[in-house]
Amino acid sequence: MTGLPLTNFWGYDPISFFAPQSSYCVSPDAATHVREFRDFVKAAHRHGLEVILDVVYNHTGEDDQDGPVINFKGIDNSVFYFLNPTDKHFYRHDLTECPNAVRCNHPFVAKLIEESLAYWVSEMHVDGFRFDLGSVLTLGEDAQRLQYPPFVWALNLDERFANIKVIVEPFGGSQGDVLGSFPDVNSSTWNFRFKSAIRRFVRGDRGIIGEVARRIAGSSDIFVQRGFSPLSGVSYVTCHDGFTLNDLVSYERKHNETNGEDSGDEDNISRNYGIEGPTTDQAITAIRERQIRNFLAILFLSQGIPMLLAGGRMPANSTG
Repeated sequence: MTGLPLTNFWGYDPISFFAPQSSYCVSPDAATHVREFRDFVKAAHRHGLEVILDVVYNHTGEDDQDGPVINFKGIDNSVFYFLNPTDKHFYRHDLTECPNAVRCNHPFVAKLIEESLAYWVSEMHVDGFRFDLGSVLTLGEDAQRLQYPPFVWALNLDERFANIKVIVEPFGGSQGDVLGSFPDVNSSTWNFRFKSAIRRFVRGDRGIIGEVARRIAGSSDIFVQRGFSPLSGVSYVTCHDGFTLNDLVSYERKHNETNGEDSGDEDNISRNYGIEGPTTDQAITAIRERQIRNFLAILFLSQGIPMLLAGGRMPANSTG
């Protein structure tokens, strides 16, 4: 609509739970891209690296009532998606803050997802999964939180998943987040409270020392009451959403004007230290580099599992 020659692709609108994204492959055809993915996993394993697959089961690329009919809509729309209870022509946007929400704990859908995960483990040999918008994975047929979600328990009871790692993004929509309450004691959850507290602390906000101390010490106030431990939290300062680590010390507001959508987080808890964006001022460059090192030191010295965003590096003119 903007007339700009742009392609909008995040990889977060799946249309098949069993297929790798072919555009990431050298030879993107059905016969070779599966083999290429396997080769990638094997190469990672040879170098002592595990492969955690980022999976999106909470919504799909079929979108809402105005979106295309690709697969699930045509099989049984009311089985796969949460629909508006008063007018089933429309979809519920509130559960994922996306145009549609998948009914992950409907018996048929839960079985489909379970077999999809088993495929990636047994055929593709991945070592675990990071679940996007994990709150939705706990919702029942009435869109309310279940104590024992069938899909989640399948991860614990199916022997095919005995050795995999499970990482959960705790966010959701109207039903709230599942930080410290995701019903799987073997999983780890993105600790977004760590992110917010450490960003505020390094930026120089006052009155948060107690909060920062709890986050550095493993966030027992979040995890212990439900039988979890510091290893149940994944501590991070930046992720694929929002600012990179360099952005965090270079900008005080988002700058997504080029895509014509003004998308992205409004509150990044950041500071530019005098100039918005890149600068040749050596004094500003020095403090930005020092703040990046502060972020990294706090992250790696904190209790819990640290996560570092690929690409969150120091500026190109760094001397540190």
